[in-house]
Amino acid sequence: MKVRTVPFGEIEVKEERIITMEEGIIGFPYATAFVLLRQRGSGPFFWYQALNDEKLAFLVIDPFLVKPDYDVLIDDYVVKKLAIAAAKEVVLLSILTFHEENKTLTANLLAPLVINAANRKAKQVILEEFGYPLQYPIGSDLSVMAQQEEADFLLHHLVETTP
Repeated sequence: MKVRTVPFGEIEVKEERIITMEEGIIGFPYATAFVLLRQRGSGPFFWYQALNDEKLAFLVIDPFLVKPDYDVLIDDYVVKKLAIAAAKEVVLLSILTFHEENKTLTANLLAPLVINAANRKAKQVILEEFGYPLQYPIGSDLSVMAQQEEADFLLHHLVETTP
């Protein structure tokens, strides 16, 4: 399927890479189908691109790369909703925000994307009880995170790589 995107122009997306979100992302309930995109050499960063809105793409990262002691308990409702059979099926992603005024990046650790890599169903969850911030500062030295580039099979099973 051909998809228009702002970050990459028109790209080909395999049907088996499409991630569905029944309820969309908070603030964007109309966006219910996404693809995870990676540009070669982009280190640990991915684009979570909406398929029905070429201008809607979120820069995302594995939250454990940002905060290694990130601790999440996914409630039973989400486990059932996403048909998660085993913890190894779960991929977590944090949406990043670029702050123009001070040229910094922050990660949303409060409301990560939870993706079942086995069936490509996803949901954004709010983790109020863990006390994580909406804007967790990412340090300027991302060299350690960049080493993660090809490490996680489940995540890369979901990703379309662009030139």
